Amino acid sequence: MRVANFTLSGKDGQRAEVSVIPLPGVTGRDLDLVNMWRGQLGLGAATADEIGKQTETVSVGADQGKLFQIVSDKPVRESAGPVGLLVAVLEKDNVGWFFKMIGDSALVQEQKPVFIQFLKQVGFREGSETLALANRPRAQSTNVKTTPRDNANRPAWVIPPGWEEAPAGQMLVAKFIVPGSGGTRAELNVSQLGGLGGGILPNVNRWRGQLGLPALAESDLDKQTQALDLGGSQGMLVDISGTEVKTGEKARLLAAIVPQTGQTWFYKLMGNEQVVEREKGTFMKFVQTAKYRE
Repeated sequence: MRVANFTLSGKDGQRAEVSVIPLPGVTGRDLDLVNMWRGQLGLGAATADEIGKQTETVSVGADQGKLFQIVSDKPVRESAGPVGLLVAVLEKDNVGWFFKMIGDSALVQEQKPVFIQFLKQVGFREGSETLALANRPRAQSTNVKTTPRDNANRPAWVIPPGWEEAPAGQMLVAKFIVPGSGGTRAELNVSQLGGLGGGILPNVNRWRGQLGLPALAESDLDKQTQALDLGGSQGMLVDISGTEVKTGEKARLLAAIVPQTGQTWFYKLMGNEQVVEREKGTFMKFVQTAKYRE
């Protein structure tokens, strides 16, 4: 999910949005990611050489990241004209940190120096799991306003009996503990990411890695997923069994991928195999009956 979000408003009604998104396990995939962003802007795929020529080195706190810039003539979101996209990527402790500015091309280009300065002020607490923003981006022009956006967009749902809500980490919207017998348990993490959430295959392979399994090829993805009826729309259900890397114990993972307008929701139930099997029906109903805020 987004750990920070800001909007910029220009003097002529121009708008841009700055977001910060961490994606554990999504590293070393510059070509795939840039072409995914290009696709979101209606542009065709670029080659590795083309992307390399357009990549800048940028300071993200005390570390060195990469800065990608893309411009499209096709309107996106509320924009009436060309759209600009800046994405700074930092790989830190197997977490890909994405600092993204998207909006009216002229405004994005004008605020690029401010964005770069903002990146220099980023810090991390306790490794790379917690982000410390010294200051939010402050617009360069007096005619541009920057305001934080409310990230409290938790869906409306009914918590099943026996599920215990726990404090959610900074990357999560919600977390639940599902107890079993003899001290066994499973945990349900709910998170939300903008756009396609990094793509289905990278997320499935990240979860497989958590269970000590090798990555899948794109051609094998259908074997790991199935359609999930959401009553008017369709999501995807992932079911994986393996050995949890953190505990060394047998575990099972059920994950629901739920596309919404401009964002993707992830529900991941993982833990003791018997607990996950017992809760599968409850888990699917929980996901299917969630009501999302407009």
